[in-house]
Amino acid sequence: RCFPHIVHLAVMAMVEACTDMKHAEETAQDFRVRARRAHAEDEAFTAALQRDVIAMSRTLINKIRASTQRREKFNVIQQTEMQLPTPKQLLRDCATRWSSLYLMLNRLIELRPAVDIFIRHPQNRDIEAYALEVEEWAAIKVIRDLLEIPYRFQQFVSSETTPTLSFVIPAFEALMSRLHLFKTDHPEAASIIQPGIDKLCQYYDKTDDCRAYVLS
Repeated sequence: RCFPHIVHLAVMAMVEACTDMKHAEETAQDFRVRARRAHAEDEAFTAALQRDVIAMSRTLINKIRASTQRREKFNVIQQTEMQLPTPKQLLRDCATRWSSLYLMLNRLIELRPAVDIFIRHPQNRDIEAYALEVEEWAAIKVIRDLLEIPYRFQQFVSSETTPTLSFVIPAFEALMSRLHLFKTDHPEAASIIQPGIDKLCQYYDKTDDCRAYVLS
């Protein structure tokens, strides 16, 4: 299998460990918010995953984008409260493209001040249930930072006119190394990182059996 496809399989293993991707399908209904439960401070990340903060975020984004009126109000908040001369739109991900999830979360974090203000407006009480707590924002940032690793590798590989085997194997090893380091820095997220590492190792081990890879 080609390197980009293997990376895709590895990333999807991590994504599926932290969210139910059926909620990303075009025909999916609004995600029903799960009740918050008391938890220890060191269990905040796990608690956020149990509430599926990605699905919550996606529905929140859909509701802010739901009408021209809401989008215009959101733009005004960006201009007046964030001092952005040119407002930006929240992005929606696609179930078949994990990179779109990275871009969605990245933009959501970027526009967090406007999102928080928008949710608190009296006219938007219908989306109050989707307001994210501090620890949930923190979890989203960890997931975004995790996805940024393969996203940057994907950008780097695609910039190569003709990737060669001698290029791919070091890139493979570098990606696994970065994921291992990220897991060390974020032990709370080990449960979603390890499936990706396992998938990469599964295919990396097969290079020993492939004469082309050995010769490279």
